[in-house]
Amino acid sequence: MIPDPNSPKQKTLWKETLRKTIHLSGLLIPVLYWYLPERIIVYILLLALFVAAVVEIFRFHSKSFHQFFNHSLGFLLRKEEFVSITGATYWIIGALTTILIYPKQIAIFAISMLIISDALAAWVGESFGKIKIKSNKTLEGSLAFFLSAFFIARVFLDFSSTLALLGAFVGSIFEWGILPLNDNLTVPIGGGLIVLLLQKIV
Repeated sequence: MIPDPNSPKQKTLWKETLRKTIHLSGLLIPVLYWYLPERIIVYILLLALFVAAVVEIFRFHSKSFHQFFNHSLGFLLRKEEFVSITGATYWIIGALTTILIYPKQIAIFAISMLIISDALAAWVGESFGKIKIKSNKTLEGSLAFFLSAFFIARVFLDFSSTLALLGAFVGSIFEWGILPLNDNLTVPIGGGLIVLLLQKIV
C-alpha cells in the first residue's frame, strides 16, 4: 500500500527528513576539525553563532522580520521553535562548547554522534518506529543512534570496543531527553563529558 503523501505522518517524516538533511551539512565541522587547527574551527563557529544570535534577536524583536522568517523557513520549525530559540542555534552552541572543552578526538566523536546518529534516530524512528520508549522516542530509533555512534567511535576514531560501546550507550541516553535541555546541547556536551571520564577508567 502506497503511503498517502498528505497524511500527517508522511508530512512529519518529510519535515524531519529535510531538517536532518540540513543537519547533516554540519558534518563539515568535524571533518574540517580533523585537518585544521582548533582556532580556525572556533572562529567559524563564533561567526555562525553571531549570525544566529542576530537572527534570533530580530525574530523576537522585529515583527516584519518575524513574519518574513516564519514565511520563509517556518515549515522547517518545530512547534516550540516558533516561540523559542531554534535547534540550529543550540547546535552551534553545543558544537562550539564541545570543541572548546574536550580533546580533539572526543569532540569529533561527540559532534559526529550528534549529527549522524541523531539524524538516523529521527529518520528510523519516524519511518519504522513501533515501540515507544519515551514521548516521541522509539526503540528502533534509539538502536539506530546506538549502532551508528558505536560505528563512528570504533571504526573512524579507533576507540576501544568497550569505550565505543559505553560512549554510544551514553549518547543514546542523552538523546532520549533525560535532561530538560535541548539535545543539541546534551548529546555533545554530556556525551563528551562521560566519554572523557570513561576514557580514564577503561
